[in-house]
Amino acid sequence: MEALEFQQEFKDAVVTALTIELLSWIAASESLFETAADLANAATAVWTGLGTRIDAFGPHLQADSVQSAETVRNHLSPRRMAELSAQQPRFTKEDAIAKALGVTSPAGSPEAARSLLTPREREIAQLVAEGLSNRSIAQTLVISPRTVDGHVENILSKLGFGSRAQIAAWVARQTP
Repeated sequence: MEALEFQQEFKDAVVTALTIELLSWIAASESLFETAADLANAATAVWTGLGTRIDAFGPHLQADSVQSAETVRNHLSPRRMAELSAQQPRFTKEDAIAKALGVTSPAGSPEAARSLLTPREREIAQLVAEGLSNRSIAQTLVISPRTVDGHVENILSKLGFGSRAQIAAWVARQTP
């Protein structure tokens, strides 16, 4: 749990996914099958965001993951498994961390998500949404392209996004 609390700051997606996966296995071993399924779905969302799966980290981890998933499937109805799985595609990395920690996601509301970004990051997010490249943003704001790169990476990380298109969609949702 402490590792995930640190991940709220550092946001290392591999550590996040592995930690949530482990928490899922622990929940399954303690007969907390719905919690295990929920956490496994959250871990899967993080893996998907990374473009990989746990099996990329070796056969032992994959075997533990498969065993835990089988245990959960043996104790929950197919209908309940489907209900829990239906939530998984909506999880961002921050949502997954929040789910594992048992708290509401900090990015859960638009106001909270906006407050995650600095005023400069919000300004850059707006320019990304307008379709400007990092170089064009740098010229517009009279800052270095490297500085813009850093801001865009921070925005992606803070909002749990993987693409500029997601930033643009987020900005569109923020506009009244």
